[in-house]
Amino acid sequence: MLIGLLFAGGVAAWVSEKINPNYPRAIALITMLLGIVLVLVLLNGSNGENELFASVNASWLPRFGISFYLAADGLSALLLPINCISWRYRDWFCLG
Repeated sequence: MLIGLLFAGGVAAWVSEKINPNYPRAIALITMLLGIVLVLVLLNGSNGENELFASVNASWLPRFGISFYLAADGLSALLLPINCISWRYRDWFCLG
């Protein structure tokens, strides 16, 4: 759900540039704030034990028995908030 939210926000920011050049910045900020809220909700719902915070399992190519599986565990729980706030410092992170 987080990936979908960020992707949709990126597409909306890209499309809104044609309407007003200032809209993409506002849409990106709103999308990142919603992303942080979603991460905090995911982290609040866990009990701290070894479990998955969120997972998605969908059949992708059922004829060949191939499925799509995406999950967030404890390490992802640390990286998700960093990802949500790093958009502001993206140039600094890319220099290293």
